[in-house]
Amino acid sequence: MKRLALQLRESKRLFKSFPRRAELVLKLEGTVSFEWPRPSTGWKRPDVVAFFNSHPELRSGPSV
Repeated sequence: MKRLALQLRESKRLFKSFPRRAELVLKLEGTVSFEWPRPSTGWKRPDVVAFFNSHPELRSGPSV
């Protein structure tokens, strides 16, 4: 459980900077990719949902 909690905290920390960086890359007409397993609960986090809702072009498939 401790390891899982550490991984979750690290995942949140890493994603925190992702939207800002991805926005810059997209603005400069670059490509952005983000990968988690489809069943990952991370896809339901409010920060993740908000980012991908604002960038539907980055979605791949109906479950994202």
